[in-house]
Amino acid sequence: MSTIRTTYKKTLRCIILATAVLLPSSVQATTNESEPSKLENPLQADNLQDFLAELVGAIVYLSIPVIVFFIIYAGFLFVTSGGNTGKIETAQKTALYTVIGAGIILGARLISVILEGTVDNFGS
Repeated sequence: MSTIRTTYKKTLRCIILATAVLLPSSVQATTNESEPSKLENPLQADNLQDFLAELVGAIVYLSIPVIVFFIIYAGFLFVTSGGNTGKIETAQKTALYTVIGAGIILGARLISVILEGTVDNFGS
Protein backbone atom coordinates (compact mmCIF):
# COMPACT_ATOMS: atom_id res chain seq x y z
CA MET A 1 0.00 0.00 0.00
CA SER A 2 2.84 2.35 0.80
CA THR A 3 4.57 1.78 -2.54
CA ILE A 4 1.35 2.52 -4.43
CA ARG A 5 0.90 5.77 -2.54
CA THR A 6 4.53 6.74 -3.13
CA THR A 7 4.26 5.96 -6.84
CA TYR A 8 1.02 7.94 -7.03
CA LYS A 9 2.61 10.96 -5.36
CA LYS A 10 5.66 10.82 -7.64
CA THR A 11 3.46 10.56 -10.72
CA LEU A 12 1.30 13.44 -9.57
CA ARG A 13 4.38 15.59 -8.95
CA CYS A 14 5.71 14.79 -12.43
CA ILE A 15 2.39 15.73 -14.02
CA ILE A 16 2.23 19.01 -12.08
CA LEU A 17 5.84 19.82 -12.95
CA ALA A 18 5.33 19.01 -16.64
CA THR A 19 2.18 21.13 -16.71
CA ALA A 20 3.95 24.03 -15.02
CA VAL A 21 6.83 23.86 -17.48
CA LEU A 22 4.98 23.15 -20.73
CA LEU A 23 1.75 25.11 -20.33
CA PRO A 24 3.20 28.63 -20.32
CA SER A 25 5.26 27.88 -23.41
CA SER A 26 2.24 26.56 -25.32
CA VAL A 27 0.00 29.51 -24.44
CA GLN A 28 1.72 32.43 -26.09
CA ALA A 29 -0.18 35.38 -27.40
CA THR A 30 1.02 36.98 -30.58
CA THR A 31 1.02 40.72 -30.39
CA ASN A 32 0.72 43.32 -33.06
CA GLU A 33 4.10 44.95 -33.72
CA SER A 34 2.70 48.45 -34.25
CA GLU A 35 0.47 48.29 -31.16
CA PRO A 36 2.14 46.01 -28.60
CA SER A 37 -0.76 46.15 -26.16
CA LYS A 38 -3.28 44.61 -28.59
CA LEU A 39 -3.67 40.91 -29.41
CA GLU A 40 -4.13 39.76 -32.98
CA ASN A 41 -7.28 37.90 -33.92
CA PRO A 42 -6.31 34.28 -34.69
CA LEU A 43 -9.59 33.71 -36.54
CA GLN A 44 -10.29 34.81 -40.09
CA ALA A 45 -13.73 36.06 -39.06
CA ASP A 46 -14.31 39.57 -37.78
CA ASN A 47 -17.85 39.03 -36.50
CA LEU A 48 -20.19 36.27 -35.38
CA GLN A 49 -21.84 35.85 -38.78
CA ASP A 50 -18.51 35.28 -40.52
CA PHE A 51 -17.45 32.86 -37.79
CA LEU A 52 -20.65 30.83 -38.09
CA ALA A 53 -20.31 30.78 -41.88
CA GLU A 54 -16.76 29.44 -41.53
CA LEU A 55 -17.94 26.88 -38.96
CA VAL A 56 -20.73 25.63 -41.23
CA GLY A 57 -18.27 25.43 -44.12
CA ALA A 58 -15.85 23.38 -42.02
CA ILE A 59 -18.61 21.02 -40.88
CA VAL A 60 -19.76 20.51 -44.47
CA TYR A 61 -16.18 19.97 -45.62
CA LEU A 62 -15.49 17.40 -42.88
CA SER A 63 -18.80 15.57 -43.27
CA ILE A 64 -18.46 14.81 -46.99
CA PRO A 65 -16.12 11.81 -46.44
CA VAL A 66 -18.49 10.49 -43.75
CA ILE A 67 -21.43 10.76 -46.16
CA VAL A 68 -19.49 8.93 -48.86
CA PHE A 69 -18.51 6.21 -46.38
CA PHE A 70 -22.11 5.59 -45.33
CA ILE A 71 -23.33 5.51 -48.94
CA ILE A 72 -20.71 2.85 -49.68
CA TYR A 73 -21.66 1.04 -46.45
CA ALA A 74 -25.35 1.01 -47.45
CA GLY A 75 -24.39 -0.40 -50.85
CA PHE A 76 -22.29 -3.05 -49.10
CA LEU A 77 -25.28 -3.97 -46.95
CA PHE A 78 -27.44 -4.33 -50.06
CA VAL A 79 -24.88 -6.55 -51.79
CA THR A 80 -24.31 -8.79 -48.76
CA SER A 81 -28.00 -9.12 -47.82
CA GLY A 82 -28.37 -12.25 -49.93
CA GLY A 83 -32.13 -11.81 -50.29
CA ASN A 84 -32.72 -11.70 -46.53
CA THR A 85 -35.59 -9.24 -46.02
CA GLY A 86 -34.34 -8.12 -42.59
CA LYS A 87 -30.93 -7.23 -43.97
CA ILE A 88 -32.48 -5.50 -46.99
CA GLU A 89 -34.64 -3.38 -44.66
CA THR A 90 -31.54 -2.47 -42.64
CA ALA A 91 -29.72 -1.50 -45.84
CA GLN A 92 -32.70 0.58 -46.99
CA LYS A 93 -32.89 2.38 -43.64
CA THR A 94 -29.16 3.05 -43.74
CA ALA A 95 -29.39 4.47 -47.25
CA LEU A 96 -32.45 6.56 -46.37
CA TYR A 97 -30.90 8.01 -43.20
CA THR A 98 -27.67 8.72 -45.08
CA VAL A 99 -29.50 10.65 -47.79
CA ILE A 100 -31.56 12.57 -45.20
CA GLY A 101 -28.45 13.42 -43.18
CA ALA A 102 -26.57 14.44 -46.31
CA GLY A 103 -29.44 16.68 -47.34
CA ILE A 104 -29.49 18.36 -43.94
CA ILE A 105 -25.72 18.82 -43.78
CA LEU A 106 -25.32 19.97 -47.37
CA GLY A 107 -28.40 22.17 -47.03
CA ALA A 108 -26.93 23.80 -43.93
CA ARG A 109 -25.04 26.25 -46.12
CA LEU A 110 -28.28 27.29 -47.81
CA ILE A 111 -30.04 27.60 -44.46
CA SER A 112 -27.24 29.75 -43.06
CA VAL A 113 -27.34 32.04 -46.12
CA ILE A 114 -31.12 32.42 -45.75
CA LEU A 115 -30.83 33.18 -42.03
CA GLU A 116 -28.00 35.64 -42.64
CA GLY A 117 -30.12 37.49 -45.21
CA THR A 118 -33.05 37.60 -42.80
CA VAL A 119 -30.91 38.97 -39.99
CA ASP A 120 -29.40 41.58 -42.32
CA ASN A 121 -32.90 42.70 -43.35
CA PHE A 122 -33.93 43.13 -39.72
CA GLY A 123 -30.80 45.19 -39.05
CA SER A 124 -31.44 47.68 -41.83
